[in-house]
Amino acid sequence: MALPELDNKNKRLLDLLDRLHLDGVLLTDRANFRWISGGRDNAQSAAWPSPAASILFTRAERTCLASSLATARMEAEEMMGLGWKTVSYPWDNRPAAQKVARDLIGSKRIAADADLFGLNLPPLPTAFDELKLVLTDGEIARYREGAKRTTAAVQAASRELRPGQTEHDIAGVVEHHLHRQGVTPTRVWATADDRATRFVFAPPTELKTLQCVVIVVSADYRGLVCTMTRMVHFGPPSADFRKRFQAVSNLDAALILSTRIGRSLAEFGGIIQQVCTQEGYPNSAGAFHPGGVSGYGICDISAGPEATWALRENQSIAWTPTLPGVRTGDTLLLTAKGPEMLTQIQGDWPKLVGHHGGQTLPRPDVLVL
Repeated sequence: MALPELDNKNKRLLDLLDRLHLDGVLLTDRANFRWISGGRDNAQSAAWPSPAASILFTRAERTCLASSLATARMEAEEMMGLGWKTVSYPWDNRPAAQKVARDLIGSKRIAADADLFGLNLPPLPTAFDELKLVLTDGEIARYREGAKRTTAAVQAASRELRPGQTEHDIAGVVEHHLHRQGVTPTRVWATADDRATRFVFAPPTELKTLQCVVIVVSADYRGLVCTMTRMVHFGPPSADFRKRFQAVSNLDAALILSTRIGRSLAEFGGIIQQVCTQEGYPNSAGAFHPGGVSGYGICDISAGPEATWALRENQSIAWTPTLPGVRTGDTLLLTAKGPEMLTQIQGDWPKLVGHHGGQTLPRPDVLVL
């Protein structure tokens, strides 16, 4: 991991401490831990995400405060190369753990994102969250790598699908390929046939897939989360399906082409309503979550009428356009030159052209098997 990433974050966080008259912060939330450490992980495991360590960031030093169950791993793997000291506390003795944390903090003015030790520290100011939303060069490099791996996994898994598999079967195939690519699935949905028409958010069930399936994936690579959606159809799609999928691809293109520095997330509701009406689905505009600013979470700030956040350079955005029975979507990086697709089409995955405002954009087509 490049040191300039931590240097950049240290400077920004120190500036924030000055503005807020604080001496430091105690970061236990997994996303915050991964942000300040350049992608290190304080979870016990993917299946047991409860925190096993915190980072105490002060003006003078950085300290990993680790449970005795996790101290050895933190020192050998997560903190390796950072030059930060590790202090252990007993996992099974709360008073003793409190004393370790209290002695470490002393009289410093510390804000915390969680009350892990019961010290009644003041909550982390919301201004801290904004620090995570503008990516450093090191984070952008990790994001690109994670997106490449996630896309490769989803495409490989999709080609292995067969009619008759349950939604759980399909989700399992996708998760297998994600792990093979070295990324951790945080959400894998496989929604088949009529369920995809009736439900926008639908985790997998024992329903067997007959004609088509929507695959929605969010995957974590060293802290940064990519989200993407692909559709697989068994046999030639009907003309009505093709019409709907072209319409959702046009909506996808509209969202991507409209993603510009300075644009408020609140503006996208009007864009969605306009395109849905043009495509013949005026009642669908408010029927799905459109996505928003992403990063260390699936969606850190959602687009919507009350979203005042203005998009900035070097932010990641995940769009999830949806119309009845069809869905698509990708994660992009907003650069000074415009949107850069992170989860972009690879190899011979089929493409179609999305249209918006006289502009065109290549988008992923449905994979027909």
